[in-house]
Amino acid sequence: MGNGTQVAEYWLAEHKDAIIHCPYQPGQLKILKNACIKRYLASQKDKSINPVTGQSFFQYTVKNGLSLCKECPIGKSLAGI
Repeated sequence: MGNGTQVAEYWLAEHKDAIIHCPYQPGQLKILKNACIKRYLASQKDKSINPVTGQSFFQYTVKNGLSLCKECPIGKSLAGI
């Protein structure tokens, strides 16, 4: 397990400029800037969250998680909007 930890630490050190701390997601989430942009843009596409419309629980959970990204100034800035 030590080797995996070293690999992870090395990768994080190599990509530290591409990682941001997300204040809107629970758990002190660290996320790649590209992932932040994708989450922000995905949150802008579908405005409705309705579990009654036949969505699976997984789809509902993903959309609900993206709702936190919808008004994010960090994602908006990174996306260049």
